[in-house]
Amino acid sequence: MTGATVVLQWTAPTAYPTASYVLEAGSASGLADQASLDTGSRLTTYTASPVPPGRYFIRLRAHGIDGATSAASNEVIANVGGGPPACAAVTLPPPTLWFEVHGSTVILNWRIPGGDVTSYAIEAGSFPGAANLVNFDTQSSATSYTADGVASGTYFVRLRAKNACGAGGNPSNEVMIPVAG
Repeated sequence: MTGATVVLQWTAPTAYPTASYVLEAGSASGLADQASLDTGSRLTTYTASPVPPGRYFIRLRAHGIDGATSAASNEVIANVGGGPPACAAVTLPPPTLWFEVHGSTVILNWRIPGGDVTSYAIEAGSFPGAANLVNFDTQSSATSYTADGVASGTYFVRLRAKNACGAGGNPSNEVMIPVAG
């Protein structure tokens, strides 16, 4: 780690044919509310820059050539710029997340949780509690989000309110969204 650049290195698994790696970073242990991205590469190093000041809990998953994703690696903590940001995370989750499905369009709606919310992070997984399909910041304080062209399947979705420091709070309720396409 150097300044606002974080360099991660790891050893490739020997018993798992790997196509790429998924990096997850959270504001607390076990979370992926700061980042979840597929490196798109079999390389065993990744450089992130610029990285905002804060404490990040980082883990890795191998994405197999068969499409499966491994269990998470051990978690490492990266302190960038001296530690946690000067402001705290939003503590109140957005109350009551609900959705509408119209063909392959999914509309998420929620209420404002209170506090200094600047945007929302949407997390979606293929099983309850997961964020293995989507984890991104809407970059907006709007209380709805529309996703067009969603593939058929069942999605488990929740969101987190974020503040000016980018610190995400507790997750909303999780909704199970069936999309028939």
